[in-house]
Amino acid sequence: MPELNALSLSIPASATMGAAAAATDHPDPINLAVGEPEELPAAPILKAFSQAIEDGHLRYGPAQGIPQLRESLAQVVGEQNGVSFSSENVIVTAGGKPALMDTLRSLLSPGDEVIVFAPYWPTFIQQVEWCGAKAVVCPADDDLLPNLEVLNSLFSARTKAIIINSPSNPTSLVYPESILTALAQLAQENDLWVLSDQVYVGLAFADEIPRLLQVAPEIKEQTIIIESFSKSYSMTGIRLGCAVGPSKLIDSLAKLAQATTTHPCMPAQYAGLCALSMDQSWVLEQRRRYGRRAELVGEALCQVGGVELRKPEAAFYVFPQVQGWLEQNDVVDDRALASVLLQKEGLKVVPGSAFGTPGFLRLSCGLADERLQEAMGRLQSFMAGK
Repeated sequence: MPELNALSLSIPASATMGAAAAATDHPDPINLAVGEPEELPAAPILKAFSQAIEDGHLRYGPAQGIPQLRESLAQVVGEQNGVSFSSENVIVTAGGKPALMDTLRSLLSPGDEVIVFAPYWPTFIQQVEWCGAKAVVCPADDDLLPNLEVLNSLFSARTKAIIINSPSNPTSLVYPESILTALAQLAQENDLWVLSDQVYVGLAFADEIPRLLQVAPEIKEQTIIIESFSKSYSMTGIRLGCAVGPSKLIDSLAKLAQATTTHPCMPAQYAGLCALSMDQSWVLEQRRRYGRRAELVGEALCQVGGVELRKPEAAFYVFPQVQGWLEQNDVVDDRALASVLLQKEGLKVVPGSAFGTPGFLRLSCGLADERLQEAMGRLQSFMAGK
């Protein structure tokens, strides 16, 4: 048969989705690999989805999304970030991933470079490479935050953009205002696009956290905010997200949508409209639930020698450093540990190497409490050598 192109042959599959789908002979596997809430969306969201079907919202719609959803997103995202947006600054997408991918496809040319901060979501690397560009990884400091001293040495004439992810997947940490300010200044000085992935902002444990455009509104015209309904509203399978940025870029994304997805699922858009307008107490309860589950996991891990953990500040990920344990127990690396946990304990976890940070594991706390407690019991028992 004819050959595939070089990109399709060289870019690996998703490490996180691969870990979630990995086979094991264990009779009761527990999936700690996937970033998905256990809970279904709130009842009003489900009702809005089904009502949209009953009302016949099953035909083609605008490529940028239905006007009322775009207007609502412009208002909500603007208020959250301390700047003003209109519906012309918004395109609705079939999840956060298409918002990010289509933005990169509209910005990058082959050979361009994009700064990505480790620990990174592997999709950032994959999507940049699918555009024929190069992801340049900036390592983290000891606090798992961007190492600004190293960052200055990574810029080149080919650098086109930086990707900021706060709160972070996989660390669940929030970038402090000082780092966001420094990154904004560097982007402005180097005339770079900034992609601000904020899909976990709604699940920050603190009532207020710094956001990029709040601390640096001067870079609004070179910033694209990526949002998703998947995490805060537990709408993963409904597939709804958005990109918010300069109208010229949004116009480009709309043309790309016309040639690809056309637009997101129509009932999903009405469900999203409901999510934005309903009482947000449901989301607040989700925050509290994930905070409690993160504490449960953290307490279990801290009882194991050779394991260190920075306290999560958002979302449902825990990212412990296990390098000390690996050395104490003569285990080669984090990938080997993940493999053993899968086969012996039925625990699906993602090694830190997949996020550009060897010697760590990422565990999702999206499970129901009972399953999470069972998983921690197995993990504790195995790592304690019992």
